[in-house]
Amino acid sequence: MVAEGMETVNGNRSGDAGLKDWMVGLEVKMTTSSGDVNKSDTLKDASNAADGAHVVVLVRTATLAKVEVVNTTPEDKSAVVAALRRPLPPLPWEQIREREKVSNAIIRDYQRRHDIGIPDRGVEVFRALSKTLPCRWGPQDSIIILDTLRLTPPYTADDLKAIENDVSALSRVKLVLEKERAKLFTS
Repeated sequence: MVAEGMETVNGNRSGDAGLKDWMVGLEVKMTTSSGDVNKSDTLKDASNAADGAHVVVLVRTATLAKVEVVNTTPEDKSAVVAALRRPLPPLPWEQIREREKVSNAIIRDYQRRHDIGIPDRGVEVFRALSKTLPCRWGPQDSIIILDTLRLTPPYTADDLKAIENDVSALSRVKLVLEKERAKLFTS
């Protein structure tokens, strides 16, 4: 598939999306608008690869500046077309949903670590505490400390509560929190 306004070397040009017979099994050299060059086969049948691994390269056509056909005679076009028409295996939906949950959690953690949507005081307290204590962001902009304590906004010692009944950790972290807040907010 070729993007509008993109140069082609062999004169074959397709403005519409869809598989064209002449595309199957060709070796192409793609040059992006930033100058990167990638050489690969188009729609090659990898179902009989020795190790069962498949390499898939997805390219946004909007980023391509030039597509050059390197080899115009694919070895066995009919075998590739037949392989493309075989039904796909079923998708492992449970694994996909689990990966989605993990990815969303990573994104939320990234956003919080980079101050997206968190009050300034919370970010300052989080950074100060995380220098010496294991901390992570919890629900409703709370800070989870040592996996046993929760600090909620406005992030004072009175807002620190034990998730589990860990009184020694609570008193120790309260002292650390008070000292860190004194350094941060009294200057």
